[in-house]
Amino acid sequence: MHKLLERQLRRHVGGAEDLPAPLKALIEDIDRTYTESDADRRFVEHSLDLTSQELMQRNADLRSKQREQQVIFDSVPALIIYKDTRNRILRLNDSAAKVLGGTPAQLEGKATEDVLPKDVADALYEDDLRVISTGKPRLGIEESHPTADGAVYWMRTDKVPYLDEQGRVIGVIVFSVDITDRKAAEEQLKASEERHRLIVETATEGIWTLDLQGNTTFANGVMAQMLGHTREELAGRSVFDFISPEDLAAGKETLAALMVGSHISLDFRFRRKDGTDLWTQASGAPMLDAHGQIVGALGMLTDITKRRDAEDELRQAYGQLQKVDRDRMQFLNNAAHELGTPLTPIRLQIHLLRSRLRDGGRDLAEIKAVDILDRNFERLGHLVRDLLDSARLQAASMKLHRAPVDLRDVIYSSVETYLAPAAEAGVELRVPELPRLPVDCDTSRISQVLDNLLSNAVKFTPRGKAIDVEAEVRGGMARVKVRDNGAGMKPADLPRLFRPFSQVHDTMQATRGGTGLGLYISQGLVQAHGGSIHAESEGLGHGSTFWFEIPLRESTVVVGEEAVAA
Repeated sequence: MHKLLERQLRRHVGGAEDLPAPLKALIEDIDRTYTESDADRRFVEHSLDLTSQELMQRNADLRSKQREQQVIFDSVPALIIYKDTRNRILRLNDSAAKVLGGTPAQLEGKATEDVLPKDVADALYEDDLRVISTGKPRLGIEESHPTADGAVYWMRTDKVPYLDEQGRVIGVIVFSVDITDRKAAEEQLKASEERHRLIVETATEGIWTLDLQGNTTFANGVMAQMLGHTREELAGRSVFDFISPEDLAAGKETLAALMVGSHISLDFRFRRKDGTDLWTQASGAPMLDAHGQIVGALGMLTDITKRRDAEDELRQAYGQLQKVDRDRMQFLNNAAHELGTPLTPIRLQIHLLRSRLRDGGRDLAEIKAVDILDRNFERLGHLVRDLLDSARLQAASMKLHRAPVDLRDVIYSSVETYLAPAAEAGVELRVPELPRLPVDCDTSRISQVLDNLLSNAVKFTPRGKAIDVEAEVRGGMARVKVRDNGAGMKPADLPRLFRPFSQVHDTMQATRGGTGLGLYISQGLVQAHGGSIHAESEGLGHGSTFWFEIPLRESTVVVGEEAVAA
């Protein structure tokens, strides 16, 4: 035998002696051909050598592809099982083998019921037979399975017929994917959607969503009820169909603002199905898609119709009260003027009558009667002046005649005026040396404030007690205090002291006179000077302190505890 043939035969089949008789005869013919012609022999040798190399390469490529396919087969994150028509496992990948508790080598060739509980294996086989018998795949089968620790995992399975080269069904191919995480996410999403649905449906506010053109994409039941429509009647309709005609232009501006990213909050008016107005407190924001693009708008609306109606009624009532108050102030102003007009001549006549009685040596009783008349006339004068001042304050027509003065001179003057009444009441009126207090004020009006505070202090301080008047510089202000040891006040009464016609000491006031306007007027006068007035008391029987402060003159320099005009 030719050496080349022998070498090739030994490489592939072991030697010519192992070949079947027909193949041996073929080789002998080839060998004879080698001997007949060297050229032909060399051609045949070359051809055989090329054929051998090609076969070797193809075998190597095939083995490489098989290894690649096996790697892919075992790397797929799914369970792949080939089964025959008798429910035996023909082939499976590593993922499937791990789930079934073995290796592919251990499980291939076994019946399914040898690997799984019989009831499970029978159920799976029954389902496999549907595919085998019909030749049609079953796709998207979702099943839950218990684990050893009591948990549950979910699988999605596709089953397709396993065909031979002639297209005959010889089994089933099972492809399963673990969808436990997906099912958990779906359950969470479902629960989240249910929570959101409950929030939307149980919300007391109307919830309304619109697309870019302002058409309704969603409205909850509350929103539909507020408008008097059903949700079906709102679906797809433009929001402008429900806006009050008076607010239509504003509605278009608002929607345009939302569609460029603005957030809004405003009172807005819609028109109900029955034609009545629906006032809402509306908050709106743009809705964005996953890419951050504006795709519509969300509105949260609260029905405030009753509140708006109540506000309208209050405005009307307030307007009527203002008119009544203006009429009242006009009446008081007119009455005060009418009463004040004859006061001066009456006062002159009283003084003239007293002089004549004294000059004529008339009876003391008659003179005393004139004195009583004079005191009551003085009270009437106070009442008229208080009414006039009250009317001016409420009408903001109080005029001040400011001038630069030292406030301590005004204090000394007022204290001097009340030394005699205090002594007559058995009350000591004390005032220390005061620091300089340069201010710009209306002297007569600040004297009126001091007179009111001193008059009250004398009026309500028991005999044998004292009244202290003090003044100091405090943070660019001139502060004046009047402190008594009188009846005191309940802390709860302090806030209403400066209201018009307010009288805390009702029983004393009845016997000691007063209009109830003094502190109210004092407050107005102090505030007109840019200051404030306050009252303090630790309670009944502990006396009271009233203090007010007005600004020092702008050019004032504070040196120590004194203010010096620059």
